[in-house]
Amino acid sequence: VTVVPIKDAPKIFVQAGAFTRYDNANRLRARLSVVGQAKIVQVRVVDRPFFQVRFGPLESVEEADRLLASVVVAGQRDARIVVE
Repeated sequence: VTVVPIKDAPKIFVQAGAFTRYDNANRLRARLSVVGQAKIVQVRVVDRPFFQVRFGPLESVEEADRLLASVVVAGQRDARIVVE
């Protein structure tokens, strides 16, 4: 039996928000510092920059569920789990 490792295993994140302005993303990241250390990731969507406020990658779905609950309790009700 040959075991072939998965090179690009899916990564799990909690995305707290996405903004067209960096300063808005940075304010949310600062506000959520009570939950943990979020990162701001810049992506392009239809040639427009967006700044995503994310936690992760996380080790498990259970960890993502717990973190998502904490982010929602901190006031970010539209946060979600993202798998890439």
